[in-house]
Amino acid sequence: MSGRSINLTARELEVWNGLANSETCKGLALRLNVSPKTIEYHRANLYKKLGVYDIAAITRMAMSRGMFEI
Repeated sequence: MSGRSINLTARELEVWNGLANSETCKGLALRLNVSPKTIEYHRANLYKKLGVYDIAAITRMAMSRGMFEI
């Protein structure tokens, strides 16, 4: 990913932040007032756009970008 610009929607950023902070898809769906399927759709898009394949990688990337601290 180095040096590559990532074009994410505002909702994808919300979902990324929620997933990186250990929110479940169901919990995120309730908080964002969408269906769990919609969260799954955004998660799949995040995996593709970020070039990752699991929540651990999403969390590491969020931490490296200062999205949250442990």
